[in-house]
Amino acid sequence: MPMVHNSEVEFYNNIFRNKPDKWANAVRDMVAFAVLSRNVPEPRSLLDFGCGNGHALAYFKSRWPNLECAGVDISDVALGLAAERLPDAEFYQEIPPEKWDVITIMGVAEHFEDVPAELRRIAEHLAQGGVIYLEAPNCLSYSHNKEEGFRQTYNGSGQNEWHWLRETWEKAIRQAGMEIVKGYTSPNPFWEFIWILRKDER
Repeated sequence: MPMVHNSEVEFYNNIFRNKPDKWANAVRDMVAFAVLSRNVPEPRSLLDFGCGNGHALAYFKSRWPNLECAGVDISDVALGLAAERLPDAEFYQEIPPEKWDVITIMGVAEHFEDVPAELRRIAEHLAQGGVIYLEAPNCLSYSHNKEEGFRQTYNGSGQNEWHWLRETWEKAIRQAGMEIVKGYTSPNPFWEFIWILRKDER
């Protein structure tokens, strides 16, 4: 994980203490599984970067019973909730050195201060031929300020997010040395932008 401060960890810990099911969305998890199923054979291993309470991992495991699951999150409270959901999975506050067939990044990348650098670092943990499932919100669609930039959302949630157009996201993805295999658009602006990515070996 990039350098984080104790105040940031506590911010997310408080969210999960007060709302243990925060950000869990069954439709969102089903969409992620459907997109992955169309683009990759059944994976042996999957890492959810920013796994929160483990909702997505639990869904993937229900559909791929032999899947080796792992999750990374800065919130130890969230990781405790995830471990209750999936006692056989591994959970970490920083990425361990292993490599995975699939890495999912759902609703997390918009908070990276340096998106290309962080995507590049995460991609180092892909197995040969592995893919990243990247999902990000269209923050501009529900922002009063229609200029691109890094700022809090309209509701003052305390989280800074990149308010970017799709083409700006795709520029950052390519700067990270990633190839866009396929792009999708969800009808929900909070997880509108979806991509399947591979390392660009050219």
